Amino acid sequence: MVSLGVILVFYCYYLTGILHFETSQTKESSSGLSVVASYLSFATGFIFRPLGAIYFGALADTAGKKRALVKSFKMLGVVSLCMALLHESYMPANVVSVFVIIVRLLQGFATAGTVTCAIAYIYDLAPTLEKGRFTSWLQMAAPSGYLIAMAIVILFKLFVSAEDLGIWGWRVCFLLSGLIYPLAVYIDRKFPDVPLTYDRETSAISHLKNLLSDKSALKRIFTFALFIAINVGVLAYFFNLYRLYFLGPLLKVPSDAIGFIVAISSLFLLPLYPLFGVISDRVGRTKMCLAGAFLGIAVIFPYFYFMQKFAGVGGIGANKAALIIIMVLTGFVITLSYAPVVALVCDSVEPRYRAVSFGVIYNIGFSFIPSLLQIAGSYFYDKNASIYGGIYAALIVATLAGGISYLIRPKRTTA
Repeated sequence: MVSLGVILVFYCYYLTGILHFETSQTKESSSGLSVVASYLSFATGFIFRPLGAIYFGALADTAGKKRALVKSFKMLGVVSLCMALLHESYMPANVVSVFVIIVRLLQGFATAGTVTCAIAYIYDLAPTLEKGRFTSWLQMAAPSGYLIAMAIVILFKLFVSAEDLGIWGWRVCFLLSGLIYPLAVYIDRKFPDVPLTYDRETSAISHLKNLLSDKSALKRIFTFALFIAINVGVLAYFFNLYRLYFLGPLLKVPSDAIGFIVAISSLFLLPLYPLFGVISDRVGRTKMCLAGAFLGIAVIFPYFYFMQKFAGVGGIGANKAALIIIMVLTGFVITLSYAPVVALVCDSVEPRYRAVSFGVIYNIGFSFIPSLLQIAGSYFYDKNASIYGGIYAALIVATLAGGISYLIRPKRTTA
């Protein structure tokens, strides 16, 4: 049930990105859709996520992980519904633009809380020798939510015109996010909380102050765990999301073809998440994540090179099968480290500060830095017409993070 909630969370969150890439290929000027599709609204949600991780993570560590999870679920449900209700008919377009940015920031804030609290909640409830298995199901929630968001958009495009999608269709897509709220109520009533094994601080503020004064806990955040998360997060972001920008606005592949290729390849990859989670419990998560880190560095540039070769400019013809194979093979490598990485991060941090520590690491590595690289890729293309500028930047960051994480890796660990 928690996994279902996280799937809906990623549905809400990736819906904006999918709508953005859909409209970046068209000249539709509908102000409602152009607002949603703007780069600023897309990127700012990612950038704001570390703050949500700090707030809800500290709340989870002090007030209970289930309580914090339920609050973040409810907030995201309300905020995503607000996105659907914004309309130029009852306020000026520039005011709507400002409110969309605000809602997007709050959406990122709440998303960080749900992911942070859900991972920490499941990690603590999971049996000691099966934490990789249980948390890998939550890692599968991200591509699952992405697939659902893509499917909903494709269905709408089958029945409504692009103009109608821009005027009102996207609002209906966001209205589906209201399901998060009753799900949060159900979890609150039916699921147990994780008992605290340490003395509870009086407030989240005092918890954060104690963390900032704990040099040992800070060292465990800003060393190996952070750098391996940056490596895996950047590679996963570029494999999953940047490819939409690469295939769509840069290579001009039709959005329907992109949706089909990505959906089929993602379906092939879904079973790998729990499989690699189980394997990580057997062989060790550090070994698997480092192996995936360096293999990912090796394959990420060929991944985009061959996508360009087979997609070409203006269409993909009979090369859909080749593109699917490329995505599945590369996805196998990326998932090798992506599936167990959250359990590895939870293994690496101080248990007393697990939720807030994990939240900071995860949202820096998987959201903040990748979003900056996304903006950099757009800048390189706009200024220099370079389709590989952002990929080079991501490769440099991933290589540095992977190299540092290898050098400072725990020498003796059961993780």
